[in-house]
Amino acid sequence: MASGRKGFIVLFRLTCLNMINQRFGPEAVEDCLMAVAAFLTQSLQSDDAVYHWSDSSLLAVLQGRVNEQILNAELQRIVYQNRETSVTIGGRTTMLRIPLTFDVTPIERLQTPDDLYKITLQTNQRSFR
Repeated sequence: MASGRKGFIVLFRLTCLNMINQRFGPEAVEDCLMAVAAFLTQSLQSDDAVYHWSDSSLLAVLQGRVNEQILNAELQRIVYQNRETSVTIGGRTTMLRIPLTFDVTPIERLQTPDDLYKITLQTNQRSFR
């Protein structure tokens, strides 16, 4: 934020983790978060950073991108790719498909870390409507 570089913050929400937690437990949720983070890290550019942001979301910092439309198209392609992961609980392996949604925010809109927190609250409120 302070560097003034162009880029975007992307909040990825994993939309079925409550159901996975109820059925398979918190270990399976953690496995899913780690698998999706690895998938995003592999799919994005090497200098992009992916962070575990909350119980059901990941935050990516994509610096150097200047065109939001092109970025949205790239992210749509990534999100629609096969994101299956297997979890093993009690000796039984189950394949799960993890649905993802995302919101893109230009970095220049953020002046303080509190602005980032407000944006994540707003996008989470929109997803529950």
